Amino acid sequence: DPVDFAKCPNCFDVMVVDAPCSGSGLFRRDADAMKHWSEEAVNHCSLRQRRIVADTWRALKKGGLLIYTTCSFSPAEDEEVIDWMHDNFEGEGLPLQIPEAWGIVKSTSGKHKHECYRFYPDKLKGEGLFLAVFKKTGDDSLQEFTTKKSGFHTKQAVPVAELEKAWIAADDDLRYYKNKETLYAMPSNTLQLFFELKEKLHIRKAGICLGEWLRNGLQPDHALAMSNLLHADLPVVQVDLQQALQYLRKDVIHINENQNGWFLVDYNGMHLGWLKNLGNRINNYYPKEWRLRT
Repeated sequence: DPVDFAKCPNCFDVMVVDAPCSGSGLFRRDADAMKHWSEEAVNHCSLRQRRIVADTWRALKKGGLLIYTTCSFSPAEDEEVIDWMHDNFEGEGLPLQIPEAWGIVKSTSGKHKHECYRFYPDKLKGEGLFLAVFKKTGDDSLQEFTTKKSGFHTKQAVPVAELEKAWIAADDDLRYYKNKETLYAMPSNTLQLFFELKEKLHIRKAGICLGEWLRNGLQPDHALAMSNLLHADLPVVQVDLQQALQYLRKDVIHINENQNGWFLVDYNGMHLGWLKNLGNRINNYYPKEWRLRT
């Protein structure tokens, strides 16, 4: 729940509040959104949006940025919420430099003239969206969020030498941690903060998932293939457009490689994921929930 963030005062440099809304920005895409829209829903969402902002505000550092967005076009959920923020919190609007060619429409809140941005589906590629940025200037007296000094033995039971020999480019600023059999990497200056936040918040994702360390070594995660941590000597197989599409559909693709083991699939300089050559067959490790269906 957003109120849980109050346990972390003055902690974050940037927060994104993608607030639940009445959904009028989705009318073009989703006919059901029109059926469920009502003025009552707008009013209900406006109150809920204010509660979410109020509950999370103290977790933002002084000087930090709150990015507020909805997929609604109702002023009660957009500009009026921004004016309410000005009335209740110490902060200032932050204008953005947006190229005119993008088709984003500027608006201003009625009371405090805060510059806001509306994304209309007929003017750009995408769905309806509202966005505004608020810079926190007050609440400097709040207790700072601090981390314990004891530290964590994050390299215990983590095969660092093996990882940096074959999979990861060595980096003195990188730290590893293990959750059951899954390995993760994170910059050293955020790892301690992660462990502290983990005690207070439900964290969906943190760091880069490297994969599972099994008896025969690392079974790499797709996130590692998408990262900039990769060892320069990792085996790479180059594919053409047809093979790339086959791979992204999670079909079997054939490669001209005699070497067994893991390969990074690369199309035109873009990493797509992993495959494993077992000699008698090739396994495609593209995430099945992401596969192309057409």
